[in-house]
Amino acid sequence: MRLKFSQLWLVIVAALAFVSVLAAHSVEPSAINVPNSAEAQSGSSNVQSIGKELEQEQLTHTPSRDTASSADVETALRFNELRQELLDSREKMVDWWLEATAIFLTLLGVVAAIVGFFGFKSFRTIEKKARKSMEAATKHAEEAKSYVQEIKRSRDDAASLVKEINAEVAGENPEKADKVVRNVQQNPNSTLIEKAVAAAISLQQRNKIEEAINKWTSIANVLEGIDNELASGAWFSVGYLRSFKSEDRKSIIEVIEAYDKSIDLNSKFYEAYNNLGVSKFRIGQYDSAIADFDKALALKTDDAHIYCNRGNAKACLRQYASAIIDYDKAINHKPDFTEAYNLRGNAKFCLRQYSSAIADYDEVLALKKDDTEVYCKRGTAKAEIGQYEPAISDFDNALVLKPDYAEAYYNRSMAKIELNHINEGRKDVEKAYKFAQAAGDAELVARAASLLKTLDKGETP
Repeated sequence: MRLKFSQLWLVIVAALAFVSVLAAHSVEPSAINVPNSAEAQSGSSNVQSIGKELEQEQLTHTPSRDTASSADVETALRFNELRQELLDSREKMVDWWLEATAIFLTLLGVVAAIVGFFGFKSFRTIEKKARKSMEAATKHAEEAKSYVQEIKRSRDDAASLVKEINAEVAGENPEKADKVVRNVQQNPNSTLIEKAVAAAISLQQRNKIEEAINKWTSIANVLEGIDNELASGAWFSVGYLRSFKSEDRKSIIEVIEAYDKSIDLNSKFYEAYNNLGVSKFRIGQYDSAIADFDKALALKTDDAHIYCNRGNAKACLRQYASAIIDYDKAINHKPDFTEAYNLRGNAKFCLRQYSSAIADYDEVLALKKDDTEVYCKRGTAKAEIGQYEPAISDFDNALVLKPDYAEAYYNRSMAKIELNHINEGRKDVEKAYKFAQAAGDAELVARAASLLKTLDKGETP
């Protein structure tokens, strides 16, 4: 069995005390026959002193020879008695000192043992308390660290979401916009800028577009030179929101200016290049728009929408073959991209690739069965290759979906006239003229009127 430190200390002290007492009592008085050198010197000194006293007495009293002889004997006896008394006194002093030392050591040992026991016990108690305090402190430190990390994660999440959000993202992904606003509002560590961004998104969600534009503009002005990435996103949001209110050329120029500022602050913002190109497309700056789409695609090579936008600009420049290549890439990256199929069909139609155009329109209607315009365009392509009955069927489908569709009436009339159904064709032309006037389509009104005059003359177009 192993002894604790306190128990071992008590055993050592007790053994020391026992040895001290034993040593004290082992010295017993005995007859001193031969004194040691120190004692002899001490005795000699005493004898010399006594001898001087005797000589003086002899000078004062001049005894006789007998008296002198007797005195010598008496002196010798007296010397022996004094010597014995001296030795006895020294022996008693030594015994007393040893006993006193033993008692002192015993008491010291007992006191040391008591102090050691309680001291060690107190030390162990303090040690335990200290260990518990250390453990508690470590636990609290870990909890505090975890709490700080959680706050930091929450703060980083909010900051990351704010970096990612803009007016376009909010418009296309309302759930993400709600999450940004909620995270910023719930995070006590949100910065003023983050709160301003959340406020701008909230205004947009409530359709307060002009107020949202003003908020984004303020954010952009404050952040320029401080956080250019976020400032770029703010100007992008200004351009995006203004684009919904831009009808005339002057307003669209303001949109372009906002996107230009966004790109100046963040040259890798491919969405800004794309939207800038779209804005230029709207005012007929097709070559410049294509250049912006090129820059966007250099940064984002797999974006189907940008390929489609560049294809549209090329088609407006009558670069149909090049446009078809862009539509092909858009479809490769997004196989269910109905708009790309539709636009590629249009480009092929312009190149008189009617059968191939019909195949693209088939893809569109397979994905979107209620597209009236595609029914009408497919019917027109079929009519171009002499498939009049199937063409009329497509026009019928378009008119079921949209009974006032003037273009569908006009095209169906042409197919019926080709089949020599003149009266039915005339009725469709009349409807086309009526609905075109109601829609304000002057070009179609003119075509319908011309066809009616031809029919009135008994001629066929």
